[in-house]
Amino acid sequence: MIEKQHFFQNKIIWILIPCIFIFNALVVGAVDITVSIAPIFLIVLFSFIRLVTIISKEGISYQFFPFHLKPQLMKWEDISKAYIREYKPVAEYGGWGVRGFFSSSGRAYNVSGNVGLQVELKNGKKILIGTQKQETIEELLARINKSVSKQ
Repeated sequence: MIEKQHFFQNKIIWILIPCIFIFNALVVGAVDITVSIAPIFLIVLFSFIRLVTIISKEGISYQFFPFHLKPQLMKWEDISKAYIREYKPVAEYGGWGVRGFFSSSGRAYNVSGNVGLQVELKNGKKILIGTQKQETIEELLARINKSVSKQ
């Protein structure tokens, strides 16, 4: 299963970008060219950011490009639990993106919404990966758990 997500699917981005342009025009004006191109830079940056999640027989991998240049693989033998849960992006992690550096909930990689794949590793680390494919992942995890319990 492969899921690809982009920041521009987040409705908040469509509210923030015009606000940045308005703030820039009213407060800063065209006095400083560096500050004037900042909103354009943000649009370009957000257009490149993507979150790719892959669940395979090897494990669960995620890539939050451009922060991860290659996928980060969590092998099944290193995972103690993996399940779908609802979460509070702002309250638990401080928002969307690469979050949770100082959170007791662990690290989060998300672009929108409030549903994620919670992965608890055997070494105690917790990683939450935002998803828009809740049902698909739940079904896949159920099949994986069923096949593991048969062995």
